[in-house]
Amino acid sequence: MARSAKRRGKSPSAGRKGSKTKNRIASAAIRGKRRSVSDISEDLKEAREQQAATAEILKVIASSPDSVQPVFEAIVTSAAKLFEPCSATITILQDNKLYWGASAASISGFDVDRVRTIYPIPFDVNLSPSARAVLERRIIEIPDTDRSDTPAMTQRAAATGGFRSITFVPLIERKKGIGTIIFTHPEAGFRYSERQLDFIQTFADQAVIAIQNARLFNEVQLRTRDLSEALGQQTRCRTFCASSAAHPAIFGRYSGSCSTRP
Repeated sequence: MARSAKRRGKSPSAGRKGSKTKNRIASAAIRGKRRSVSDISEDLKEAREQQAATAEILKVIASSPDSVQPVFEAIVTSAAKLFEPCSATITILQDNKLYWGASAASISGFDVDRVRTIYPIPFDVNLSPSARAVLERRIIEIPDTDRSDTPAMTQRAAATGGFRSITFVPLIERKKGIGTIIFTHPEAGFRYSERQLDFIQTFADQAVIAIQNARLFNEVQLRTRDLSEALGQQTRCRTFCASSAAHPAIFGRYSGSCSTRP
């Protein structure tokens, strides 16, 4: 009896259960593989779009060394397109106020002209989360603008702009906040992923590069103009003195105002 029990194999029902379990595992593995391939394709698509946006903005930076406006407009336009549905606005800190730089939107109800009329706004952390982001040099997120702790100015802007969540990304130059890029979204509770925030920071860095380039370009232009004027004045003086040297009477009268020495 003991030997016959040992020879006894698995029942047919047990075999069928084992096959079903293996089939379920195999199906789950295939579905997981399909999801992985889909995720990779989405990641590649997103990376290509981001690279294209970065390249386009760099072209604008190179072609507009003396002006930030074309760069700002290219940045907000690319941002609104990449992170649709959203709006993007650049602000710049000057004279203790935040000034409007540029806006673009891919959400309905966002009126760029109306947003522009809000600025400039006082640089006050109690009135504007944008000021707080600049001062603290970090990203500030408001997942729901209807919350009671949202500043009244931000709530009014949300009501007129058609958005419910908002993200403030600081522009940082030499460890100092100089402005923000503001992103809005029509859904309450929306948050950008870490990877998206990293790329948004790239937009902020490009805006800072444009500001630095314009400042340096204008400084060089000013110095070049001053140098040209100084050289022109020196040339005129030398020409006058050389001419006066041939006429002692005239030269004697003006000898105190110029020198023939190089």
